[in-house]
Amino acid sequence: MLNNETLKRLKLIEQLILLEEFDQIENQVNKLKKSIENQQLILELETLVKNKSYSSLIEIIQSSIKNKSNVVEFENPTLKALKIELKQLEFELNDKNNELAELEKIIHNFDLRQNKEFGNILEQILRLKKEKLEKEKNINPKKKKDYEEAKFEYEEFHQQFENSKKEDLIELTDKQKKELKKLYREASKLCHPDIVAEKLKIQAEEIFKKLSKAYEENNIEEVKKIYDTLMNGQFNLKKSDTINETELLKLEVSKLRALIDEINKKIDDLKHTESYKLISQIDDLDKYFVKTKKDLLEELKYLQQNE
Repeated sequence: MLNNETLKRLKLIEQLILLEEFDQIENQVNKLKKSIENQQLILELETLVKNKSYSSLIEIIQSSIKNKSNVVEFENPTLKALKIELKQLEFELNDKNNELAELEKIIHNFDLRQNKEFGNILEQILRLKKEKLEKEKNINPKKKKDYEEAKFEYEEFHQQFENSKKEDLIELTDKQKKELKKLYREASKLCHPDIVAEKLKIQAEEIFKKLSKAYEENNIEEVKKIYDTLMNGQFNLKKSDTINETELLKLEVSKLRALIDEINKKIDDLKHTESYKLISQIDDLDKYFVKTKKDLLEELKYLQQNE
């Protein structure tokens, strides 16, 4: 049984959702614990707040109020709550996409610099190791597996090294890197194809592709040009602004949650790659490249002397 204090608190939470005062909702749910005995209801409310499922939260509150007061509500706030929930997910999707893009860029730039600094040295080392094992496996068949692995490693690196030579990465100052990152974040927020209105999606996909390419290449001038164009308001309308049917909104909310989960998995996978683990352990990149190049030159010299 819900007392008057609890009903007032539930109505307050509903109003906070509709006013988009999300930072106060969790505090109000915590206060409910003192006036409500239904722990299952509290658990449901806490879970929905944590998951930002505001439309479901509104539905539970409305149901609880109706059961207490026996008043039939003709105005259903679920539609507005769904639009708010979708808008929050649009922001979250964009943030996650930016995080993923930044991780990919960090790893890509690191690989490019490695190839530039000592790619030719590493290629020679891998080739000599392959050739050495090729001779050994002709004498000892047990070395065949080691040779196949060395051959694969050499060929894979050779192809990647050749491809990297075709890439032209623009050098930026630290100040320019910060500006590029900020411009990309703002621009992607305006044209991400998964959040713009459906009628604008095809155009947004083309612009977003150009934006991502320019960002990867450190082409700050092109990113700024795209950003300035987007500021004219071409993609101001988002799905949360244009969808006005409950079922379609629920479908879009579900779709964005799935996309966010997918991006989170990609982020987690990238953070577990050997490249990212290595980068995370390096305090000074310049010192790392100087030392690594020196070590590789010594290894190459040793292999050449013992051919």
